Amino acid sequence: MINIYSPTVLENRMEILEIEPHLQRAEKKQALPVYMPIVRFLMGILTPIFPKLTAKIAFRLFRTPRTKAKHRVSDKTLEAAKINEILVGSNIIKVYEWGTGSRNILLAHGWESRGTAMRSFVQPLVNQGFRVIAFDGPAHGNSTGKRTNILEFADTITAIINRLGGVEAVITHSFGGMCLTYASRLLMPEVTIPKAVMVAVPTNFDDILLNIGETMNFADSVKKEVDKMVFDITGEYPIDMHIPTAYGKTQIKDLLVVHDKKDPIVEFKFAEQIHEAWPESKLIVTEGFGHYRIMKHKTVIERVVDFIVNN
Repeated sequence: MINIYSPTVLENRMEILEIEPHLQRAEKKQALPVYMPIVRFLMGILTPIFPKLTAKIAFRLFRTPRTKAKHRVSDKTLEAAKINEILVGSNIIKVYEWGTGSRNILLAHGWESRGTAMRSFVQPLVNQGFRVIAFDGPAHGNSTGKRTNILEFADTITAIINRLGGVEAVITHSFGGMCLTYASRLLMPEVTIPKAVMVAVPTNFDDILLNIGETMNFADSVKKEVDKMVFDITGEYPIDMHIPTAYGKTQIKDLLVVHDKKDPIVEFKFAEQIHEAWPESKLIVTEGFGHYRIMKHKTVIERVVDFIVNN
């Protein structure tokens, strides 16, 4: 096991970014929906009597984004995007494109977000001669669908990369990193991903389900049923969708992990686990940017672009 805190490894593989004090501020966890107390109450009643029915209800809620992210104001990057649509499975996926370079960079957003939420990376990459592509995942943004899952997201990533004829790099945020890893392992094992960037990415689908189970108040018996439903869709149990153990099983060649120590959505320990398990990976650590603002910090963007261009 690699000690990432040894002086040599620290110097070569981990960078701690100093964040300007005036830019640091605590990021709050998202408020639970107003209906969640009712869900918790019903789950508590139904679980002992109808565990399978409760699991179906829980799984349906789990696959349903609470909201579709929208932009309140436009900007030059949004207005410059070339917008297309592709059909992936039964979903019409919105695809956004910037630049005319021959080398492709794909942006893969997280749960309850949208592709253009990652647009802070666009212009710096276009300036380096890249073509940048983003998409709204199924049931997200302006794509169709009411519910989705990791397989549909991974299918979308695979379909776009295949249509592009390959990518130079994929930049992912949160859930998008899990979907890329799943896609690379199981859906496109022959496709090389020269460089991947994982910003604020959880390591394990099982941890996500456990957290949701705690929020919804369903018991272990319901969790087991939900695990089976995940297996029926993906061919794997949630605990097997583990980024640290995916090392050597994907065609991801170089990996950069970026995470904030005070991320209230995805714990920093997940970044450490990925970094330690992938011995050639690099880790950039911030403190005070949380889960979302980390993608907008100028120095973070510079480090990501430098990793793609020069490493």
